[in-house]
Amino acid sequence: MSKFSETLEEFRLYLTDSGRDPGTADLYVMHVRSADKLTDPLARLRDSSLAPFTRRSIKAALKSWAVWQEDESLLKRLKNFKMPPPTRKNEKIPLEHEDWQALVNLLETVKETPAVLVIGLMAVRGFRVGDVLRMRKTDVEKALKSKVLTFEAKGGRYLNFGVSKPVARWLRPFVDYKGWTTIASLLAPNSDTEDKAVKAAKMQVRRLLQTLGDEVGIEGIYPHRLRRTVATYFLEKVGGDIVKLKDWMQWQNINTVAGYVDHSRREELDLIGETLLD
Repeated sequence: MSKFSETLEEFRLYLTDSGRDPGTADLYVMHVRSADKLTDPLARLRDSSLAPFTRRSIKAALKSWAVWQEDESLLKRLKNFKMPPPTRKNEKIPLEHEDWQALVNLLETVKETPAVLVIGLMAVRGFRVGDVLRMRKTDVEKALKSKVLTFEAKGGRYLNFGVSKPVARWLRPFVDYKGWTTIASLLAPNSDTEDKAVKAAKMQVRRLLQTLGDEVGIEGIYPHRLRRTVATYFLEKVGGDIVKLKDWMQWQNINTVAGYVDHSRREELDLIGETLLD
């Protein structure tokens, strides 16, 4: 192991000892390793094509590194650095099938943690990350017995999903964890409110997903992109039947599907929406 690699391992321990979750520590180490290869460690921050979240993550990693190294010069530069406006647009493009499968295959091999289980549920069923995090332990236990997953989702409404084998595979390990009520509380046990637990857990899942995406060579991966990917491939499997997609994803409004299909079909969506509202 090189001297710099040993230093990075010490930095990783410093981060976890300071309260950072292991996923965040791995991500920060990766950012510092990448920055070390550049003439100027702030160079990647000037890349306005990167997602804003990615650049904020890089800046946070460099700040932690500067504090640990007691590098006052770098700290001052980071403090004075103004992020250029982003040029990257969120085109909401689903993953290519090969990339999607590569991510699912990777999840099967990495150490199973609550955050990995959440990503697994998003990757195989297209759940919203916030909805998964609101699931209660009793919801999971009942689902594994009845094969129907019922839980309170965004907006206080209840959703019901069949528990297929892929879904059960990612749900089952949750019941073995002790001392939690919601999945968010399992990921962020020290939060004093449910809202704070969900927010902290979302960040943890997003950071880990980005790390896993980097490992399989997927750029710009984020939770909702998994939902879009699953919905898009389901739509292909049912021959473009948007009503079946609406029912499978349990959307309330047929026009929600508009964001998941080609805009040339907007007229068709509106006609179906009008029929349903009659």
